[in-house]
Amino acid sequence: MCMDVEQKTPENMKIFVPMNDIKDDLGCIDEMFSGDIKSELSFPEYTVPNGISKEEYFEQICQTGLKERYGDNVSKEILERYEKEKSAIIKFNCIDIFLHYHDIVELAKNNNIMIGTGRGSEVGSLVCYILGITNVDPIKYNFFFERFLNSERFYLPDIELDIEAENSDTLIELIFKKYGNEHIAIAFHPSYSSRKEDEGAFKTILFVSENPIKDSVPVDKIAPDTYLTIEPYKVIAKSSCLRLIINHPKVLNRIKKSGININEIPLNDEKVFSLFETAQVQGIFQLNGFDEPEKDLLQRLKPQSIEELSAFYALERPAPIDGGLFNLYINAKYSPNNTKYDDLTDNILKETYGEIIYQEQIMQILNIIGGFELSKSDIIRRNMAKQISMPDIENTFIENAKAKGIEYIKAKELWYKMSVTSFYCFMKSHAIAVALLTYFDAYVQTKKVIK
Repeated sequence: MCMDVEQKTPENMKIFVPMNDIKDDLGCIDEMFSGDIKSELSFPEYTVPNGISKEEYFEQICQTGLKERYGDNVSKEILERYEKEKSAIIKFNCIDIFLHYHDIVELAKNNNIMIGTGRGSEVGSLVCYILGITNVDPIKYNFFFERFLNSERFYLPDIELDIEAENSDTLIELIFKKYGNEHIAIAFHPSYSSRKEDEGAFKTILFVSENPIKDSVPVDKIAPDTYLTIEPYKVIAKSSCLRLIINHPKVLNRIKKSGININEIPLNDEKVFSLFETAQVQGIFQLNGFDEPEKDLLQRLKPQSIEELSAFYALERPAPIDGGLFNLYINAKYSPNNTKYDDLTDNILKETYGEIIYQEQIMQILNIIGGFELSKSDIIRRNMAKQISMPDIENTFIENAKAKGIEYIKAKELWYKMSVTSFYCFMKSHAIAVALLTYFDAYVQTKKVIK
């Protein structure tokens, strides 16, 4: 039976890192407050130091981040990408969100708290990378900012921060100190991972408001000046407050305790890939707890690179397996004659042996061959996944492909293939980030240096 919401006390509830019984409480809370509750939270405006404008300060910290990530001679490609992202962030009036997260990243760094690779579409943002929110180079892996923040449709970006589990309380306490307890409400997202490795690592979400929390939304006081929001997440998430989404996977603790700098780990270690090829994955992030069917999939694919391990994560889900996409990829990998449409698509699909498995690949095909802007390409991709008919868009794609030397039948076939696979396609930025974290964990464990 669910614990009565009004019976929560500091004695039966851990404030900063939720206990398992909170999973049951979530169901109670959602049932109790399932109506259309109006949130009165307000976004905390960022206070810029030294009296300069927010735009100037944002530029300063980004330029510092560019130098830290890429050195003194930043390429033209990277600078152009930065300017494009900055323009979109300013257009959507999102600078404050990035400044708040940058401050929290600095709090973590200053207190020796490890930050992970990142997750979701934010990994596709160069700004997130140079501000230290994520730790995967989006230029190296050809991620797209438009998958994260799209100028074709307005929405506030969701940013999540991965930090080491053992020091999550420390960081959250620092956040409470920074913004003030009366301006923060704790909420727990109703979804959590089924992976054994991730047990206890579901989201701790903090809602930060300019005005006092208790005067704005229904809350339950769980400790002196500490509040739990009893408003459904799906309602409060639509408010104008600052959402700080913090995850704390245990794998970061193992990597940190090893003393190995992840930036110095080679990405072609034979011992690591032999573990994946033979499915000796007990205790490894995201692979721990695999049953024989899942191990069999891993052994069939035999990932021999970060890109192939990423493809495994994109394909080992029920939908692409049932839809035949996993088998198509396996057959293509071991086939001497991989499917090729033309030189243009070969450059896009080479890393996945001619098969479309990522959302970003569909965006890139629509952009390079169809002539659509990347922001528009993402909208088209979303509509494809919803099985929305777009005859005018399809005709434009085929005509533009023809102008680039692609025969009608091949262009038609390519459109059909995108339409079919769009339902199964995974986000490349997330898959690569997870694959890297898995690889780092396996590397650390093969070296047997965990203290």
